[in-house]
Amino acid sequence: MSAKSTDLRTLKTQRAVHDALISLMTEKDITKITVSELAARAMINRKTFYRHYTCINDVLDEIESLIIDGVSNILNQEHSMIIDPHTLFHGISNLMSDNKEFYSALLKVKSSDFIVGKIRDAVRDALLNILREIGNADEATLNACAEFAVSGILSLYSKWFIEGEQGSLDDLADVACKMMLDGISGTVCIDPNKILW
Repeated sequence: MSAKSTDLRTLKTQRAVHDALISLMTEKDITKITVSELAARAMINRKTFYRHYTCINDVLDEIESLIIDGVSNILNQEHSMIIDPHTLFHGISNLMSDNKEFYSALLKVKSSDFIVGKIRDAVRDALLNILREIGNADEATLNACAEFAVSGILSLYSKWFIEGEQGSLDDLADVACKMMLDGISGTVCIDPNKILW
């Protein structure tokens, strides 16, 4: 679907197709989903589907692009997330809360691992570029820091959705921010007598 198209009907169709695909992916492997099934679930006809897409993978590519664009917009806010990680975590939380059902279904679907992987890579690369600008460490250390941070962030949000959304996304963002700034020892009161190292 063209990014230039903002017609309300087009946007409704796009949303319906995205939701239908994620819904079907919770029931079966994506390779088993047909255009007819997808169109029926989205309550459109095949002709309408083919007016906007050539195949189901086009829908996946579009979903992926929209998510990556949303996260990239958060990351590109003048690198403020490094100085104030609240920008990052509350931005991600706001992005997800705008469409909780969609993200919940997406993160629960095993066959969406490739989408989540591409999002993870895009976020890691953006964070790595920011760390290169502001950090003073060798490339291996910068890579390790970016990988650690992104893996933790995505795991935290994924677990929140999968385990039934305990607490609010704002609370989750606050915990993530505190963890990033203070680490485990700054977030959880640790008895120094019980540390083995």
